[in-house]
Amino acid sequence: MDIEEDAEQRAVRLRNARGQGARLRFELLEAAMRVLDESAAADLTLRVVAREAGVSPQAVYAHFSGRQELTYEVIRMCWQQVADEMARASRRARNGGALLRLRAQLRAYLKYATDSPAKYQLLFALRPEGVADSGHQTRPAEPAYLSVLRDVEALRDEGYSFPGFGVHDSTLMLLSLVHGRVALAHTAPDRPWNTARSMTTYLNRILDGLFRLG
Repeated sequence: MDIEEDAEQRAVRLRNARGQGARLRFELLEAAMRVLDESAAADLTLRVVAREAGVSPQAVYAHFSGRQELTYEVIRMCWQQVADEMARASRRARNGGALLRLRAQLRAYLKYATDSPAKYQLLFALRPEGVADSGHQTRPAEPAYLSVLRDVEALRDEGYSFPGFGVHDSTLMLLSLVHGRVALAHTAPDRPWNTARSMTTYLNRILDGLFRLG
């Protein structure tokens, strides 16, 4: 072993010592999120995350059984990020009505999808059978669902008519609508109707057509 390699290994061991226990688990997840800020979702491997966190690959296995468990936790964090952005958008529009807040939430979803494409790609990467076997709770999208549900319920309370659905189905419809629109845009991002502004205009027209006052 040469001097440089020995020094590198000592540095890794020192970094490990500063990040034991729950702290290291958090650091690994934060490292994974940083990787996704710069790389595609397919590049999210244990070795890459370990390098970003400044630890040895073996240290990752003390906190995650493998890539699937790490990916699940990252997906959960990404969904929470989406939900937090949507909730903040709704609060910023709190002086308007529920329809205005819903528009703000869908815009926030679109912004997350366009600003963080690798993270967005992971949102729907779960394989239910694998997650069920791991013992994880399989509801990572629930925070985003609940954020939209609150404003859909407020929309009903303000007297808006619904397109033959209740609040639950309407919430699922809105989330499916915005996701479907983004997915189609990603197949042809160079088309002028697939810009963030065009998608926002499209979603606003759909909202106005679906929900009417009185």
